[in-house]
Amino acid sequence: MTKRARTVRRLSYLAVAHIPGERAHSIQIAATCAALARRLDEVELVVPRLGARRPPPNTPPGARLVRILAPNFLPLGRWAPAWLMRILFDVQSSAFAQLALARALVRRPFDVYYTRSPFVAVAFAFAFGSRAVLELHVPPAGAMRRALLHLCRLFGCRFVAISDALHRRLARLLRIKPDEIGVAHDGYDPALFSELPDRADMRRRLGLADETFAICYLGSAATLGAAKGVRLIAEAFRRAALPNAALLLAGIEQGEGARAGADVRCLGRVPHDDVPALLAACDGAVVSFPEDPAYARAMSPLKLFEYLAAGLPIIAPDLPNLREVLDESCALFVPLGNADALAAAMTRLRSDAALRSRLAAAAANRASAHTWHARAERVLAFLRLPPA
Repeated sequence: MTKRARTVRRLSYLAVAHIPGERAHSIQIAATCAALARRLDEVELVVPRLGARRPPPNTPPGARLVRILAPNFLPLGRWAPAWLMRILFDVQSSAFAQLALARALVRRPFDVYYTRSPFVAVAFAFAFGSRAVLELHVPPAGAMRRALLHLCRLFGCRFVAISDALHRRLARLLRIKPDEIGVAHDGYDPALFSELPDRADMRRRLGLADETFAICYLGSAATLGAAKGVRLIAEAFRRAALPNAALLLAGIEQGEGARAGADVRCLGRVPHDDVPALLAACDGAVVSFPEDPAYARAMSPLKLFEYLAAGLPIIAPDLPNLREVLDESCALFVPLGNADALAAAMTRLRSDAALRSRLAAAAANRASAHTWHARAERVLAFLRLPPA
């Protein structure tokens, strides 16, 4: 008997996240839902209320935002150690999963229940089988996370990986065929990059002279409790001793991850809508990861696609997951964690205007394949596959 393709018209996205929010996690979820909402009849985004008295305007566009009352331990992160916050976040995720499932069981079923939380995926796979889909951005760390993934698999849950490198690793871990796992890299919103402010004006606002070579890093100082290499970037920049140059660290506060100075500027949190203007003022960008191979060889960061959209030459660690998106036509590759090699790449980029121009043109050309719309199409193509 020929298996029929699945029908996907209604999708429920269940996220243990603060929506709307300025962190990459929240931005990625909201953008994915907005893109899916343009293709489906109905998309709802279910999130914890997280203590908000009034829900903000409906975001993302086209999706219905649903807030359910659930424990909120996130404010404790101001003083609690990282290990305690991980435990509390797991408790919060488990509670949210049960409350969201109770709500779902008394409503008309959706065609797909989509999530980035393994706790939610287990609960919904138990109740709805293959309608549950878990999107993974990093390999499972620890016995409990691996056990959750095996339970997901046992209950019929499907998986989407953020990179092909992670996709292959999950296939080995779960002992399933690689084509049973979808792959969808992150993306960017072309609308944010369509009308950029004047470059010279933006540089004046940043205090950059016309002739200053500006290279930027966009992101946080740490992820999942692991430093992301901001100190290494600053050290490499100082070793390079570039004439008339500045390193802009967007998302990094003063004293967080790098010692600021006249040539190293910690810009603090930059609103996401302002990121394209900041990137337009720069001459190059750096991608950095934690040196832990478990994370570095699987991740596909949001900033990478925004660097491409801004048409920036990129310096990146030489990792297989990044080579899924980049190659030598648009990036300079360096060994992960090697400050001397990173300094040499910065020097090369600074001294060769023709190289910068060639890399920038290739980056802008490559960006068109990685919009949020294109990502939604890849996700839906996988979701519509016939049952295994």
